[in-house]
Amino acid sequence: MKIELPQAKGARIAAYAVAGIVALIAIGAVLWFVFVRPRALQTQAASSRIEAAGSAATAGAARDTVKLQVEHSRQIVAIEVQTKEGEHAVHSAQGANVASPDVAAAMRAALCVSGSHRADPACSAVRGSGGSVGDVEPDTGRAAPR
Repeated sequence: MKIELPQAKGARIAAYAVAGIVALIAIGAVLWFVFVRPRALQTQAASSRIEAAGSAATAGAARDTVKLQVEHSRQIVAIEVQTKEGEHAVHSAQGANVASPDVAAAMRAALCVSGSHRADPACSAVRGSGGSVGDVEPDTGRAAPR
């Protein structure tokens, strides 16, 4: 019969406990590398693909927006050029500097009918005719014969 000292028995139990803990850690590491890590890598790869697709879509939308803004600016410039050319053509046309008496009379009558110009002495002719420039005629869509 072999007699063991209590210290030796405790040391052996401690060695078995340490070996068991090391074995459990090793089994846990193997399980983590076999099951958990590949799943995390798959999730990370899927997230990367989704982010790349979102970035590509955002870049495409930004590119289209810039194209629309450039086209809009081009159209605005074209409209402004056409407007300036039209104004120049109207102001430089023959007789553009000559005032039309009919237009001047119509403008004066329109001003005299409004409340803020009724007291103007130049509007006495309009006031004398009852606030009207002349007889009212139906609008037939055609110019009145002269």
